[in-house]
Amino acid sequence: NEDVKVARELAQLLDVPCAYN
Repeated sequence: NEDVKVARELAQLLDVPCAYN
């Protein structure tokens, strides 16, 4: 489903800032 793809993209976007903190 596209929802899964979107969820993964959102997860990656959230993981990036967490890595910098």
